[in-house]
Amino acid sequence: MNYEEFISSREGRWEELDQLSSHIKRKGYSSLSRDDLDSFLRLYRQGCADLAYVRTYYPHSRAEEYLNNLVARSHSQFARTRQASSIRIKQFFTTTFPGLFASNAKFVGLAFLVFMATMALTYVGWQVDKQFFAGLSPIPLDILEERASRGSAGPNMNMFVAPIATSSIFANNTQVGIATYGSGILLGLGTIFYLVINGLMMGVVTAFFVEHGLGISLAANILPHGILELTAIFICGGAGLKLGNAVLNPGQLSRSESISTAGKEATQLVAGAIILLIIAGIIEGYFSFVESISNEVKLMFCIIPAGFLWFYLLRHVRIRQ
Repeated sequence: MNYEEFISSREGRWEELDQLSSHIKRKGYSSLSRDDLDSFLRLYRQGCADLAYVRTYYPHSRAEEYLNNLVARSHSQFARTRQASSIRIKQFFTTTFPGLFASNAKFVGLAFLVFMATMALTYVGWQVDKQFFAGLSPIPLDILEERASRGSAGPNMNMFVAPIATSSIFANNTQVGIATYGSGILLGLGTIFYLVINGLMMGVVTAFFVEHGLGISLAANILPHGILELTAIFICGGAGLKLGNAVLNPGQLSRSESISTAGKEATQLVAGAIILLIIAGIIEGYFSFVESISNEVKLMFCIIPAGFLWFYLLRHVRIRQ
């Protein structure tokens, strides 16, 4: 390819990059559509590659001078888009997510009630028919009995297995959260199913350890991470119920528009909940199940996640009401 052919085959995209770069400089990256922003990033990378080619095969040419200026101008705008992206992420977690939690508190609250009602009914049912509810529990009874024989409600975690356990815990909780949310498209019934299963499991575990005189141990092993973990599951459940409500009650919108609108908010709720699951997974792996830490210390620690939850999310519900 000679010099003229090289220029003619690429000058169109150089002009497009120049236009997008000038647009960002005048009006900011937020004025671009998602497709235009993707085009800018793609054209910038191609422009860098073209400059490297020109420097190798056509040094000191007018094309090299032009591309030097173009890439330099575009790079300054590219840096702005990266900085703006970090600002948007910060804004999401400090403002958008707490606001979405508050505006969708009724769905999150309903998920909480489904879970707690199932847990309470299971706890009462355990007193009547232990074998039946033990058979329904996802946790095998022999695992619970092994823990009770050690006088503890949790597995014995040490610092060697904590990193692996934390990753496993986070992966499992994330799968549960996403499944709880995603299954809401089935008229909300899938979400209710997952909430019931989790409530059933928690009811069996609570009834078993209380019966064995390990209620305090259970609270000490569950609450430090469970305050955030269960809240995240309730948020995912609320997102799923919101999705189900959009299917059942589209209002003035078409059903597809209703699902699309609700889905955007619901997905953002789940994204925020993932952060809570990450924090909960770290606490669970490195703190909650470490038997060398006393129950008293674990229970006192609960003030931290409870306080965080109040100031980060719950207080916004009261303000909006």
